[in-house]
Amino acid sequence: MLTLSVHQPFAYLLCIGAIRCDLRSWVVGPGVFGRILIHASKLTTDSDLAAMSLPCVKSQIDDTRLLFGAIIGAVELTGCVSIESLWMPDPPFIPNQLEIAALKLSEARDDQNVFTFTNAVLGRRAWYSKAQAGLYESSPLFSYD
Repeated sequence: MLTLSVHQPFAYLLCIGAIRCDLRSWVVGPGVFGRILIHASKLTTDSDLAAMSLPCVKSQIDDTRLLFGAIIGAVELTGCVSIESLWMPDPPFIPNQLEIAALKLSEARDDQNVFTFTNAVLGRRAWYSKAQAGLYESSPLFSYD
């Protein structure tokens, strides 16, 4: 199954459905949409740590539940749009307040793309695995369907 590595706390927020988007510098191909796994990266950045201190993020997460270096859930990849399209009169995706805060913390650039997701599932178990760049194939020991 295809897997996307995302930094915490954003991986957890995606898997509980609190955020429905993620920024990427690359575009996903037309045949790639559908169910994908979410891998919580081992890495953290200054913006990740800043996000964890925001009240709108703190209200959604339990620090003791944040796992790193593991597949923690699954989402449905539904779209890939340029970030510029979010500011058009009829945007294909309207970010909520938490997503706007995440986009600001990520220091969004005009050349980036917004991946959109639905049908989030936080797994009851985690599968520890090594991350790779982009969307990569992995074989979890259990199903998120």
